Amino acid sequence: MKLQLERMPEYVTVVVTILAGIGLAIFSGMAIGRGQVGTVVLLLGAFIATFALIGLRAGVWLLIPLGWELLGTMPITRSPFNVREMSVLFAAGGFAVLYALKAHRIRPKVDAIDLIVWLNVLYLLSVFLRNPVGTQFMNSEVIGGRPYFDALIGLTAFLVLSRAPTNLASLRAMPFVMLAGTVVLAVAALTTRYAPGVAFRLSEVYSGFVADEGLRADLMGGFGRIVELSTGGTTAMRLLTSFYAPITLAFPAYPLRFTLACLAMLAILLSGFRTAVLTAAQYVILSAWFRRQMKDILAIGVASIAFVAILCAGNGQIFNLPLPIQRALSFLPGKWDSRIIADASHSVEWRKEMWEVALVGDKWIKNKLFGDGYGFTKWEFSIMMEADKGPGFIGGSAQEGFLISGLFHHGPLTTIRYVGVVGMVLFVSLMVVLTVRIIGLVRAFRGHPLFPTALFVGMPVILLATSYPFGGGDFRHNFSDMLFAAGLVKLLMRAEKNLRQGSEAPSAPVLPIGTRHASLREGGPKRRPALLRHGN
Repeated sequence: MKLQLERMPEYVTVVVTILAGIGLAIFSGMAIGRGQVGTVVLLLGAFIATFALIGLRAGVWLLIPLGWELLGTMPITRSPFNVREMSVLFAAGGFAVLYALKAHRIRPKVDAIDLIVWLNVLYLLSVFLRNPVGTQFMNSEVIGGRPYFDALIGLTAFLVLSRAPTNLASLRAMPFVMLAGTVVLAVAALTTRYAPGVAFRLSEVYSGFVADEGLRADLMGGFGRIVELSTGGTTAMRLLTSFYAPITLAFPAYPLRFTLACLAMLAILLSGFRTAVLTAAQYVILSAWFRRQMKDILAIGVASIAFVAILCAGNGQIFNLPLPIQRALSFLPGKWDSRIIADASHSVEWRKEMWEVALVGDKWIKNKLFGDGYGFTKWEFSIMMEADKGPGFIGGSAQEGFLISGLFHHGPLTTIRYVGVVGMVLFVSLMVVLTVRIIGLVRAFRGHPLFPTALFVGMPVILLATSYPFGGGDFRHNFSDMLFAAGLVKLLMRAEKNLRQGSEAPSAPVLPIGTRHASLREGGPKRRPALLRHGN
């Protein structure tokens, strides 16, 4: 007898929920009486997770984008995994349960994306076998193997997402779900900075609420820069430019959109990162280009230039912008704080010097053809720890720490350090394949409710592929991100295919503009999509 969650009688779920709730309440009361609050929290988390699986069913894959940017841990769970890893593993476990119960079983078609993904993964495995590495926990002589596990998590996410059901509501919700995770990052960073007492209480729930003063200062970086604000702000701009025409974000005629866009840009400016400002501008350009509204760029450009000109001209004369905002705008002409100018200039020179040192000889990259892997010795790790105590983010000792770890702040050089020229060719091939596929999908979904989701997935892939040859990216972090993106691209490809097969003209190369399918579930009814006017 095949048990399917969708076919379970409703009273069974109700009875099980009531009985489990009563049991949980009794046990929790007894545990709290004995002072075992942590146990109660863990049990409550397991209870919520179980019924989340029952409630989400095949939509459990949404947990992956929800937790993807959450790289902190939950100390209260005493788990060695961070939130991203727990989200991916729980989603994978949920899919395994659904598969075992015959409630969900999709076999995606193998194509070029699968081939290039597996070539990259197998090559990375060969790098590990040639340069075996462990962790401090394992008391290994060569440590630093965590990125290999990150790659495994990325592969797991790819396998789950490439088999997820193409449900319209879930696909439309995905960008908002991912934004929710980055909002947690921003809130944690702001709480840590401005309400350390509250952060101390919440640090057991999520480690992003940093309680230690020294560590909090390290995370903020120079001049109060906050990485988490950059992530939250750029993700918000990515979502807004995906769902709305950029022209509607730049003027108060649409007050809600305008307000949200202003808040997103404020977060980006307060983060203190120049690259975040440029990323937001690139999202605006890509959104207008895919919407065939390039003429709007002129109006947005004029408004943006006028606003930025006021900030640049007024700073130091009429008002003084916060140092993080000054640093974010320091690539523009203006009267900036002398410390900002010195830091920005020194940062560029510091990176160039590191690139030259890394390329000379074989001290920092021993095998440029096949790569050295992620590892480093315990002795080298001790040097890195001492470098953290050195003078500033761009001090000489810190530079040595980056050279040891391979974090050269240069995408191709970092890739060569870890996986060599061969691995770089494979990684570039993955980016090219994904870029070509996602551009086709965005164009195919134009005028359709899934257009914003396709654009949301595609813009970071396109930006990485175009910036990578000029030094953008970081292989150690980008590899798992590309596997995650590959899974989302596969999911969207199957949705587009199902929609075309559901129409009366299955051979049509793209979807009719302004149409949608009544159901995007696998094996759903095959009939002509209902017309729908959908404004972007």
